[in-house]
Amino acid sequence: MAVQRALMAVTAAACAAMIAAPAAPAASEHEGVCADSPVSYDPGAERALRSLTNSFRHDYGKAPLRARGQLTRAARAHSLRMAQQGVFAHSNGGGGFPWAEGRPAGENLALAATPEQAIALLKESPSHRRTLLGATYRRIGIGALRTCTGHLLITQDFQG
Repeated sequence: MAVQRALMAVTAAACAAMIAAPAAPAASEHEGVCADSPVSYDPGAERALRSLTNSFRHDYGKAPLRARGQLTRAARAHSLRMAQQGVFAHSNGGGGFPWAEGRPAGENLALAATPEQAIALLKESPSHRRTLLGATYRRIGIGALRTCTGHLLITQDFQG
């Protein structure tokens, strides 16, 4: 997790600088310059993460999670906020969380190159693993943001 935190700090700082700076022309796509779009959502990665999460849950006899638009919007907003603010934290900046009060809820955060790497990292952590396998969860929202360094900044929001 220390390596992931260090990578997150570097990625977040680079993305925050790109977002704050005026757009400069890119030399070329293959040189890794972020140009006009320092971050973008990756719906394919979001679908893959939900599939990988449900496959893991299936292996342990847990019900699959259904996508929920409200949770997806909250997860995407949280991933974007983290990239813009250069932080890696569960709080939304105002001390609140994206889920409704009174409902069982959880959240996982990850920074990884691929959805498969993200799920592998989450499964290795006892607290994140418990969230992935939470028996009270029925719905999920995933916000996967492709950062200017090419990594996925991921928020998974869970709700009963």
